[in-house]
Amino acid sequence: MLSTLVDKSLIWRESGGRYQMHELLRQYAAERLAVEAEAVRQVQQAHARYYMSFLQRREFELHFDRQRETVRELEMEMDNLRAALRWAIESADPLLLRTGAWPYYDLMDIQGRYHEACQTLVQAIDHLAVLDSSEERDFTLAILRCAAANLCIRAGQFEEARTLFYESARLFGTLNRPPPPGFGTEPLIGMGLLATTIGRF
Repeated sequence: MLSTLVDKSLIWRESGGRYQMHELLRQYAAERLAVEAEAVRQVQQAHARYYMSFLQRREFELHFDRQRETVRELEMEMDNLRAALRWAIESADPLLLRTGAWPYYDLMDIQGRYHEACQTLVQAIDHLAVLDSSEERDFTLAILRCAAANLCIRAGQFEEARTLFYESARLFGTLNRPPPPGFGTEPLIGMGLLATTIGRF
């Protein structure tokens, strides 16, 4: 199918194997797709699932010897990652948000995009917080709040970080579930980092 589109000059293939589409053609295709709301929803959901999984599969490599190559690979996909996150936030999908939360935090932390990432995670928290309480929603909120709190420390927003860490720890305790394994996922350690950062040894 891709080869046929290339033959018709509707898309082109770059040397690295990625395919590109002219912006006007992309807009036209989006307008045609928008006529069918259910088709739009299915495409956006499939896109979001693919890119949240794509991000999650690279979480380990963001911390070890392939970090530089992994960051470059993810940087090429930033528009797709942002679109996937936007859909996950707007649809308030706890599983999708939980899938991408920590690798998204890691990537943005490495790149120093603290304010953008914190704003994105707070939007996700706000969209989930209005849903009825459930174990899945509350566990995802605990994860998102801990990730956002770590970014708030980086951005110098210490009071916001304290509140987010406290709420994250409270939810993990209420659920009687530990935080997921990983770097920075434990809100109590985050509280300790915050305390030392502001000199409350």
